[in-house]
Amino acid sequence: MIIVKINDLINVLPLTNSLEANEFIMIDQNLVVQGEMTEEEVVNIVKQQSENEYDNETNEPEQIVTDTEAIKSLEAAFKYVQQKKFRC
Repeated sequence: MIIVKINDLINVLPLTNSLEANEFIMIDQNLVVQGEMTEEEVVNIVKQQSENEYDNETNEPEQIVTDTEAIKSLEAAFKYVQQKKFRC
């Protein structure tokens, strides 16, 4: 009875090629399952991702901050602190 009501609601929607409620409920039944991964497989995947992230970080050249940039940043930080003092 509920499935019929759901199908009626689905049919009201402006969809083409929509699934019936039963088809949606049973969709997983047709999937091929490869099985669960072993702990070793999970660890290898995580290690590989960590190594790739490390490689990406080490390949980037270190950005050099000039004296002018450092002074401007310190001045901006000082102004920020001064503004916060007056607002509190």
